[in-house]
Amino acid sequence: MSSLQGMQRAEGNPYLHTRVMARLEKTLPVKGYSWRPVAVLSAVLVLILFLNIVSWSSETTEDTQTSAITTEKEYELITLNY
Repeated sequence: MSSLQGMQRAEGNPYLHTRVMARLEKTLPVKGYSWRPVAVLSAVLVLILFLNIVSWSSETTEDTQTSAITTEKEYELITLNY
């Protein structure tokens, strides 16, 4: 109990509340949306679409017809020409 004799009530900084309120009222700048991820994703999708179109267009009709005839012969299918 003798250790409590020298204790005093703690005093706060009189300007602390003012500084805290001023800091809270200060508005933070709003960050704009970054379009970079959208642009990168769009570029990747366009590239994939382009590669698919190129690969499909590289197949000629002769290759397709030859493949169809080979399949018909392998499975002994009858083709009807109208």
